[in-house]
Amino acid sequence: MRGTWRCGSDRRHATYTSAGVSMGSPDLLLICVSSFAAVFLLLSALALVMRALIALFPQRTGLTDTAMLAAVAAAVSAAHPGAAITRIEETP
Repeated sequence: MRGTWRCGSDRRHATYTSAGVSMGSPDLLLICVSSFAAVFLLLSALALVMRALIALFPQRTGLTDTAMLAAVAAAVSAAHPGAAITRIEETP
């Protein structure tokens, strides 16, 4: 079954077959380009937000995190009861 259909006052035509509706190639190209541009703009905006957050909250260096020390002490005491922690070092 082949034919054309018109939607309201829209002047564009589409061809339909038993397999489905096929769009004209300029419409498909426009959809692909606009989708690519939208994703690119969204990812660029997210990258700018991440840069702003990193600039506002820089990484702390040289500070000992007490929550991390408490977590290590709890894990060691659970694994080895009665063990004493003398030094904690971070290795790269």
